Amino acid sequence: MRAVIFVWSDCSALPVEIKSDDLVICADVGLKVAERFGVRPSVVIGDFDSYPEGKFYDGEKIVLPVEKDDTDTHFAVRYALGRGCEKIVIVGGVGGAREDHTFANIATLRYIYAHGATGYIVTDRARIDYLENGVLRIEPDEKSVNVTVFPLTDAATVTERGLKYGAEKTVFRADVPLWASNSTLPNTEATVEVHEGKVIVFRIK
Repeated sequence: MRAVIFVWSDCSALPVEIKSDDLVICADVGLKVAERFGVRPSVVIGDFDSYPEGKFYDGEKIVLPVEKDDTDTHFAVRYALGRGCEKIVIVGGVGGAREDHTFANIATLRYIYAHGATGYIVTDRARIDYLENGVLRIEPDEKSVNVTVFPLTDAATVTERGLKYGAEKTVFRADVPLWASNSTLPNTEATVEVHEGKVIVFRIK
């Protein structure tokens, strides 16, 4: 099962197609985002400090305390995992007034992976994936996409194929940003493979 979690977002277009069997979760102000796109959630979760109107949602709702050792998004991810979701898409969660929440949401991708599922963050301008010991494929129809592989460890050994600049088992160091701003090629499938280390892969339109 797939979970789609709406969080804060300034997306002007819905960046993911909602399927009938998706578990749709809204984390706090993510309810306002879902409503903007005409999406009715399966459940709403949050302390509603960012969107007090969420307290009056007439569907399934989990109200969290404002003061807690957690974020609404992370709680929503744990809820999705507990429901058996094997794929989790986080809509939004990048930018805005809380830069720290951007980093918290990226860290949550690693949590998803560590608990046996896959997940990514998506907006109408970007997609962010967590990757270790595996291959990420970028389909040929993703045109004019900038690709950056950022090591979360001190170094990561990475192979990049089908991109403007190739790399074969190259050591990317976290403190030397030579890994920034690669790009896709027209009508070409690209792959990013991580042999050692942990990375975040940014795709920017």
